[in-house]
Amino acid sequence: MKICFVSNLYPPNVVGGAEFYVEKVVKKLAENQQNKIIVITANQKFSWRPKIEEKNNLKIYRLWPLNLYSLTTKKKYPIFLKMLWHLIDLWHPLVYFSIKKILKKEKPDFVHTHNLAGFSFSVFSAVKKLGIKIIHTCHDYYLLCPYANLVCPLTGWRFRKLPPFFCRWYRKITRRILKNKVDLVLTPSKFVMETHLANGFFNNSQQHILPLGIERSNCNSSVSVHRPFKILCVSQLAKHKGVGTLIKAFTLMRNEQLSMINYQLTIVGDGSERKNLEKLAGDNKNIIFTGKLKSEELENKYQEADLVVVPSLAPETFSLVLFEAMSFGKPVIASHLGALAEYIKDNQNGFLFEPGNVDQLKKILEKVINDPDLIKKTGQNAFQFAQDFTFEKHWEKLGEIYKNY
Repeated sequence: MKICFVSNLYPPNVVGGAEFYVEKVVKKLAENQQNKIIVITANQKFSWRPKIEEKNNLKIYRLWPLNLYSLTTKKKYPIFLKMLWHLIDLWHPLVYFSIKKILKKEKPDFVHTHNLAGFSFSVFSAVKKLGIKIIHTCHDYYLLCPYANLVCPLTGWRFRKLPPFFCRWYRKITRRILKNKVDLVLTPSKFVMETHLANGFFNNSQQHILPLGIERSNCNSSVSVHRPFKILCVSQLAKHKGVGTLIKAFTLMRNEQLSMINYQLTIVGDGSERKNLEKLAGDNKNIIFTGKLKSEELENKYQEADLVVVPSLAPETFSLVLFEAMSFGKPVIASHLGALAEYIKDNQNGFLFEPGNVDQLKKILEKVINDPDLIKKTGQNAFQFAQDFTFEKHWEKLGEIYKNY
């Protein structure tokens, strides 16, 4: 097979988990020397010509999508510049002609597109113009929302079923650009698929729900409770992740039973909201910020934790953190929203609370901390549930899809 992957970022340029996922699939395919793999991604440095990297049966094209700034920039830009950036990004003629030229030369059997923010939806037009089939994976909601997560300042950082006027206008444009261009769409959860279909996307495409997969942990199904009781949160420190809700709930836990228990909250991750969250935590010595950790260090944190919290204000498309925690036998408290509500069975393999509801989260934390048997029961259920969501099983299903194309 000769497959072309198009992704806005590709390692070493990374912002989120989608880039690592694409790299993982590419490397898996490249193990078979009969496969020819092409990756087209955005170069984060200015260059008129594509930068080409070749190694065995893998070729990577890095293009500069001429725009106001790159995705990996750390600088904060004013709102009018961001709006102009998104306007340019909707349909970029330079990206269109550059990708069309590469595809004419490489002649892949099909193209698999991933996140395209910063790379333009003109990618779909270029591929379809050449009559090449397109598989598209929705890792986020960028087709529906410029923020890619369905929450923003206009929604008060809360998920609203009726989007703001600007978002409705944005969706009309993206819907028109994508019309009848995607042959097969893959989503990691039912919620993501239904949300796109409800907004008029992919109604004429083949549809397949394909959950992502995690590496199988070395943990067994035995679950223990530690003292001090350790709560873990692994998250990008951004407003839509709701970490502030968790900090507020944690600092409010003040009943007589809990006064006899030493407990702590560890927050792993970094982002634009870190300073604000540290300020919110104040001088509470039981709240620890670690920043980003290497995979080995993160694995240790999962093993040490008694409980993991995913307090998102935005609907997650899948949440690798959820399944990583479950694979270590850890019960998860998560927002009743998006894929989290789809994969967590309340009081069976985890617990659900209303997004942003500090008091409800506080009560669940107190309930769980005071009931070791409940932790062990839900932890064991979580461990068993996670066994069906390994990368190996994901790869088997994806491989079958590729064979059919």
